[in-house]
Amino acid sequence: MIRMRGLLIRLTSAPAPVKGIACMAGGGFLLTLNDAVSKWLTAEYPIGEFLFLRGLFIMVPIAIVTRWSGGIGVLRIRDFRGQSVRAVLTTTSTYLFIFAIGIMPLADVIAIVFAGPLFLTALAPFLLSERVGWRRWLAVIAGFVGILVMMRPTPETWRLVALVPLMVALLAAFRDIVTRKLSFVDTSPATLCFTTVAVMLSGLATVPLGWKPV
Repeated sequence: MIRMRGLLIRLTSAPAPVKGIACMAGGGFLLTLNDAVSKWLTAEYPIGEFLFLRGLFIMVPIAIVTRWSGGIGVLRIRDFRGQSVRAVLTTTSTYLFIFAIGIMPLADVIAIVFAGPLFLTALAPFLLSERVGWRRWLAVIAGFVGILVMMRPTPETWRLVALVPLMVALLAAFRDIVTRKLSFVDTSPATLCFTTVAVMLSGLATVPLGWKPV
């Protein structure tokens, strides 16, 4: 516990880039666990049902963070159009990802989805007006090469179905760009709550297609 508190103190006092890297690393780890559980559960339950029920549980930490952040007022949406675009990108990429892990090995899907940050870096100069120097361009190229090495391309992995997780990576890059812009006008709890509700409603709409008792 003391070590954990020490780590949190160091992160709190760390420069902004260090905090960002720590959050990305932690988020990536948790998302990987989520991906594994998603593949396991969607083998037995419809995708829409799974996403709706997962959303219900996600609302619990959102409610806690909202309370810590100052109350219901932090959920106020100022850029409704931007939030709607992000919700559509997230919902679409989520369904495509769940579909991909259902028909492809999880490791292959994740390796391809890792192209997301590389797409994001490549798009940043054009959509965020952020400078990407030659070192980062080399890192992007090396990253794509690294993905090829991880995948060890074979005729099996290069079927047309491999385009599905690649589309997920591209949509995720656009989603993150929109998220970056929204961060200047809306709070993180507001953005997460709006998108979670959108995904839940899309899942609820699949009830007529058949749900299974949990």
